[in-house]
Amino acid sequence: MKIIWTRDSVCMGDDVNAPNTRTEEIDQPLTVADLLDKAANYVPSMSGSVWVVWVEDTLAGYLEMSTSGYLLRDEAVLEELPPPKLCKSLFGRKSETLHVHCVLYYMSDFLYRKGPDGRPLAECFPPYTPLLDMVKAAVRKV
Repeated sequence: MKIIWTRDSVCMGDDVNAPNTRTEEIDQPLTVADLLDKAANYVPSMSGSVWVVWVEDTLAGYLEMSTSGYLLRDEAVLEELPPPKLCKSLFGRKSETLHVHCVLYYMSDFLYRKGPDGRPLAECFPPYTPLLDMVKAAVRKV
C-alpha cells in the first residue's frame, strides 16, 4: 500500500515545497495508532501547536506538541482506517493508496481570527481553555 502525505506549511520558506508531499510504501496493514506515529514523524515539531490528521477526508486524530516542540500526546478519533483507494499508475499498474493530510493549528489561529459575532475565536471559550480543546471544537464545526 502507498501512503501519500501532505501537510500545511509552517513558514514562508516551507511554502516553496508546498504541499510538502511525501510518498511512503508500506507492506503491512496499519492501525490508526500506527498512522498517528508515522504522522508525528512526518510533521515538523512546532512548539505549542496541534496537528489535525485527516485520512481520505476523514478525521483520524490529533497530535499535540509541547511548548518545547516534542510530541506531547496523540489522540485517535477513528477506530480503524478507511479502506485505501485503488489508483492506477502511469504504467497501468493498480495500487492501494491512502491520502493523509495534516493541518496545523496555533493559538494565534484563535486569537486573531474573528468568530461570527466579531470577537476573536479565543473569547468564545472559557479562560485557560487548552489549544487542543479549541481545535476539537473548531474541527467539529467544519
